[in-house]
Amino acid sequence: MVSDINGDVIIWNKAAEKITGYPASEVTGKKDIWKEITPRASDRKKISRKIKTIREKGGIIEELPFPIRKKSGEKRNIILSLRTLADEKRGTYAIVGMGVDITTRKIAEDELKEKQTDLIEVLKEKNVIINEIHHRVKNNLQIISALIQMQQHSIDDLKCSQLFEYMNNRVLAIARVYENLIEREDFLEVNIPKLINDLVSNAMLSHPHTTEILIDTDVMDESMDLNTAVSLSMIISELLINTVKHAFVGRDKGHVRVYLRRDGEKGYLLEIRDDGVGYRGDTDLSKSETLGMRMMGIIVEKDLHGKVEIDVKGGTKFSIRFVP
Repeated sequence: MVSDINGDVIIWNKAAEKITGYPASEVTGKKDIWKEITPRASDRKKISRKIKTIREKGGIIEELPFPIRKKSGEKRNIILSLRTLADEKRGTYAIVGMGVDITTRKIAEDELKEKQTDLIEVLKEKNVIINEIHHRVKNNLQIISALIQMQQHSIDDLKCSQLFEYMNNRVLAIARVYENLIEREDFLEVNIPKLINDLVSNAMLSHPHTTEILIDTDVMDESMDLNTAVSLSMIISELLINTVKHAFVGRDKGHVRVYLRRDGEKGYLLEIRDDGVGYRGDTDLSKSETLGMRMMGIIVEKDLHGKVEIDVKGGTKFSIRFVP
């Protein structure tokens, strides 16, 4: 459509007739026809301001979206672009309006927004359920831990009591993962530095206080999925507790270092090193006399798809390369 500078319609083509339902014979010569086809007062005010601006300053206004009402009463959605026509003699003498019917697109967009809103609600409900599950798992693990401790305290045999203590530490290692998930409110991934710091604190509680032990960490600031985190937690807990209990017997001081970084594009390297008396067990963990070492070997191989190397020069270094 084309109107003169005062808003009187000069040209109303077939496309304008199709979009609005008004024939050119009813529109040509009319002033500000857009006011009749725009049902919302807020849209009429907005268009009035745009037209006033373009009349005074000229130029182009692109993609002004608003709803219209056709002659039949049907509501449609259009995008209107405006530009002025001017020459040196007359200055700005006309305004050209180009409208595109976007009703179908608008309906599709609204349906998509509705589906997205529904999906967000479903995800919120799912997160609530997952959070509740994690809470229950954590609480159940704490109950199991308490039952193990109660049973341990009723046992006089030292070796049997130690077995219960090891069992309890493994339960707590798993519980630490779920505590991390709940605190983080992620439900999918576990913050590895936070988890390892918790495991270090737990290991320090179990060491004989006659020895001053320093544990430092060099850990990537990344997160891992739940299954990988559980496997790592059990491995690190097992090695740290064994180290602080047995590596520095007869020593005044000891140093332990926990290292976890990426190793290549997809892999990781976990190292736990100490300057203690040195690991004296079988380096083939499948032949180890202790359940903890055999269990660690199985977790590394089956769950983490990795390999354990043990170096006993100047202490002990467990190196675990894995691709979860």
